[in-house]
Amino acid sequence: MVSDIFTPLVGNLNNLGFYKFVLPWLFTLAVVYGVLLKVKVFGTDQQKSLTAVIAIVAAFFVVNYTPAGFALDGFFTQVFGVGILILTGIFVVLLVMGLVGLKGEDIFKAENLKTGGGMAVVLLVAFIIFLFFTIGGIHIASDQLSLIAVMIFMIVALVFIAK
Repeated sequence: MVSDIFTPLVGNLNNLGFYKFVLPWLFTLAVVYGVLLKVKVFGTDQQKSLTAVIAIVAAFFVVNYTPAGFALDGFFTQVFGVGILILTGIFVVLLVMGLVGLKGEDIFKAENLKTGGGMAVVLLVAFIIFLFFTIGGIHIASDQLSLIAVMIFMIVALVFIAK
């Protein structure tokens, strides 16, 4: 049996404060630095160095900021985890629409909303609702969720056939 080396690695990184300090600090540093460079707040020759110093200071302050009952590592884990799930859903919807013959940029055009693009919007909204019920605050039993999914697929099939 092959041993899992990643579980102890992630645990050790967690014990060292990698997720509580390093990643939130790097993320904040990158975002603040990128935004300040983009808006060109300082029009001088030392724009990059001034922006870097301000970004570093802001990153340290953000990592230090921890309101009661709130931790940045948990927040970022939740936000990026849910974000990746939503992006995966969008990707799957785009794959399904590609099988129908629609391009990604054509999905929201008015003439395509009547054909396959409307279904892409419906699938995307259904996926986001599914994520809300499974990850969010409302919990539904798996048998109820399966029943709802089957009913939705039956309705979609009936609408498709009725056209």
